Amino acid sequence: MLNKVLTLVLLSAISFGGYLWYRDSSYADQPIANEAVLGTQKVSDPLIVHDQFAVDDLLVKSVTMEKPGYIALHMSFEGKPGSVIAHSPLLEIGQQKDVVILLTEPIATGTALFAMIHEDDGDGVWEFPGDDGFRLENGAPLMRPIKIQ
Repeated sequence: MLNKVLTLVLLSAISFGGYLWYRDSSYADQPIANEAVLGTQKVSDPLIVHDQFAVDDLLVKSVTMEKPGYIALHMSFEGKPGSVIAHSPLLEIGQQKDVVILLTEPIATGTALFAMIHEDDGDGVWEFPGDDGFRLENGAPLMRPIKIQ
C-alpha cells in the first residue's frame, strides 16, 4: 500500500513539474494556429493567450493596454462570452507580459473560456457589470478564446 501511495505522489510531482516546464518553455510561446477554431495570433496581437492547464491560475502571455484596465475571464456560453469567473489586477497602459489571473474555483478540463480586455472607468476598481466596459476591436469586444486542457 505504501508503494502505491509513494508511486502516486511521485507521478503527481513529475506531472506537475512537466506542466511548470511546459508553461515556461518556448513551446508555450508558440502562437495558436488552429484557424478553424481559434484563429492565428500574431506577435502584434494586443491580447495573446494560449490553451492551458488550469491549476489555480491562468496565464496571459501578452497584453497591450491602450487605457488602464483588466483582463476578465468569461465562461463560454453557446460559443459567446458569458459570466465573469475571474479578472486580473488593474493593468497600466502599455505592453505587459505573463499576466497571471488567479482563479477562485477549479475549472474542468475541456472548459472553454474567453479572455477579454475591460477598460477601467478611472477609479481603479473592478466594476463589471458596471462602468468598466470592454475594449473594442473592429466594433466587437477584444477577446480571445482559451480551452482548458
